[in-house]
This record gives sequence, structure tokens and C-alpha cells, in this order.
Amino acid sequence: MIITETQKKEIEQLIPEHGAALVAYGADMYRRGIITGAVWLAIGVGCGFLVEGARIIYKQRKSKKESEEES
Repeated sequence: MIITETQKKEIEQLIPEHGAALVAYGADMYRRGIITGAVWLAIGVGCGFLVEGARIIYKQRKSKKESEEES
């Protein structure tokens, strides 16, 4: 979501009285974004490990089966 100029002016009017609250709110949003990003990163890495492990097992079974057929 993009902040419009009208919204920016409204926020600027709040700064003198509620500056600390606005900074705390921004910091909280930033922290939640970092945590959410880290969770999605961990999920992606986990999926990558699972797929790679499955691929390795598949190749090992395939090569084992081929070597048994040759014998």
C-alpha cells in the first residue's frame, strides 16, 4: 500500500503530539516484517532441503537398481 500525499500531511500533523507513538508503531511494523521474512526464509530453506534430499535418494535408488540389472 502506498501512502498518499493527504495521508502524509495527516501523519505530519500528528508528529508534534504523538511522535514517540508513531516511531514505536513504525518500529513494531519493521520488527514484524523482519520476523515474517525470516519465517518465510526458513520455510523456503526447509523445502529446499527436502527436495534436495528426495532427489539424492531417488538418484541413489535409480543407480542401485541399474547396477542390479547389469549383474
